[in-house]
This record gives sequence, structure tokens and C-alpha cells, in this order.
Amino acid sequence: MKQSETDPKVSCPIVCSEYMRASGFFFATATQTYLVTARHNLLPTDSSTLAIGQAALEYETEDFLPRIDIYLQDGGSCARYHVDIRNITGVRFHAAVDVIGIPIDFNPQDYGYTVWTSTDITSIESTDNTVDSIGFPGYSIPPEDCEFDTEQYRNDISKPYVVTLSNELPGLLQHRTDTGLIKLGFNTDSGTKSSEYNGFSGSPVLGDGLAGIHLANNKFVPEDPEAFGFDDIISILYTRADILPKLLSD
Repeated sequence: MKQSETDPKVSCPIVCSEYMRASGFFFATATQTYLVTARHNLLPTDSSTLAIGQAALEYETEDFLPRIDIYLQDGGSCARYHVDIRNITGVRFHAAVDVIGIPIDFNPQDYGYTVWTSTDITSIESTDNTVDSIGFPGYSIPPEDCEFDTEQYRNDISKPYVVTLSNELPGLLQHRTDTGLIKLGFNTDSGTKSSEYNGFSGSPVLGDGLAGIHLANNKFVPEDPEAFGFDDIISILYTRADILPKLLSD
């Protein structure tokens, strides 16, 4: 992964209940603008219940983290918006999808952020061989012996990082990538550790337009490393963005 030289403002960092560090982006229907992120950042999620076709996933969360701080770069400063999903109506999610849409009452475009719509969604099948996940990596905070400091976190926010993913696994093995709502992308950067992707959950995956929502990562170890030219590779799971119009419909 590499850090963006400038912030394209297609995603933003969020912190859930002063603990879970993650990423999100903005999507608008005809009547409402939403912050979109991975549902497991906020709500208990069992991957075995997702609509994933042939893929077998093994991640599960039990946290309920309903308070969300949204951070937006605003010139030389950083604006912070706070929402609590217990106090607002119209939060959109479904048990079979690891995505959540949270209504917001501000206009992200006032800060220069992209607000995606259904016309921006790109078909995975028509997308080039690579897509980019653009988000804000970092461990969940604070450490156990520290209190979360809103101002310190605001000052520490950096430019987002870009993970370029191949839609096909390089080498001899033809890995199954058609998994219903969930797609797989592969990061071939050598030396990348799985922990480096912490904080990417909920970031937009972009091709010619909005391709998906970053969910999780798994380390893939080929049976014949010499034939593939690498010992291991990180596979990224992301939900197809074409679920959003239906998920966020009134």
C-alpha cells in the first residue's frame, strides 16, 4: 500500500464509540445522504450469515459501538461530526450484507468530499483488472491503559492510503472470485502484513467508478510458492457496490 500524495476526498476516517478505528464514504439517494461503512464496525456480525455464494468466511464480531465520530478535512483543520445510531431514524442495514448506511444531516460536498450516487456504480465485470481501496489504516484505539483523546486523534489524521488490488490471482491457480455479493481482490505487495489493513473496513473500492465496500482481509498461502513467485498474498474481501441502491432505498 502507498500513501496518497493528496487527499482525493473519496473517503474519510471514522471512530466508533471512541474505540473502533475505520473508514467510510458518502452515498446519496434521491432523498437522503448516508455515511456508508462496514456493518461489523458498529454492530455484531457473523460472516456465515452473509450472502456470499461459494466463499467460506470466518470473521465474527460481537461489539455494539453505536456512537460514530466522522472526521472531515477542512482546509488546514479537521471538522468532526458525531452521530449515534440509537438516536436517529432511517439507519439501513440487512442481516445478509456487511454494509450499513447511516443518515447524516450535513453536506460532505461543502468540504470537497465526493458523494457517490447510483449512476457512479461500476460493474465489476466491466472494470479493469485492478481496483483501489482508499482508506485510513490504523489499529483500534485507544490502548487499554489510555483514554481516547478526540483532539489528539484529530491532529494525527494523515492522508489516506491506497491499496491496489488485482481482480485475478497471479500465477497458475485460478482462484474463484465470483462469490455472489462479495468479491476478492489480491494485493501482491511483498512484505505486507495483515495487520496493516486494520482501519480499512468500510473504505470505498474504486475502479472506473464505485466498485465496492472494503470488508476484511485474509492471508492466502499458495500450495507451490516457487511456481507463484511469492510465499503468501493478502486477499481483500469487498461487497459489490451495486447492493447500495437497494439497501438504502426508502
